[in-house]
Amino acid sequence: DESKEEALKKMIDKGDATALWLLGKELLDLDNEEGTSLIIEASNKGNVEASLYLAKTCEELYSKEAARDYYEVASSQGSIEALKWIGENSLFIASIPFYQASSFINDKVLQEHIKQYETYLECAKRGDDDAMIKIAVALMNGYPIKKDIDTALSFLLKADELGNLKASYYIGQIYEEKDNT
Repeated sequence: DESKEEALKKMIDKGDATALWLLGKELLDLDNEEGTSLIIEASNKGNVEASLYLAKTCEELYSKEAARDYYEVASSQGSIEALKWIGENSLFIASIPFYQASSFINDKVLQEHIKQYETYLECAKRGDDDAMIKIAVALMNGYPIKKDIDTALSFLLKADELGNLKASYYIGQIYEEKDNT
């Protein structure tokens, strides 16, 4: 629609990064390669949707390594999805994520698990209930950090408030263990 395109161009002239993203996406949908340039420009101007789009496209067409930079940009723009992607894809030596491990195999794996834990901790602090569960499980197990049942319970209660059904299971586990001690 020409009137929509004209309106977006007027918004772009005023410096609107969202309009850049929308027009870029619309042009790509019409097989106009100029859309890619607009999406890159939108990403550079802080549009998180554009950064995520570029990250996912690079991952799909090229590799995770090619996508990493755009995921890092999207993460810096506030995307929890991008931050979680970085955490999940940070494991090079360890094939098992931190929240499924119960003890470390070697120092390199432990260091990777600590970095992954820290990434998920940031997601949990930003309100991601899935990350809250994974952090709580790590705190319950005492790996890759010191065991801390009270902090684990705190994350689980927050995740439960957000409607995460797994939280109830782990909360029950904590109370059952307390009753048995």
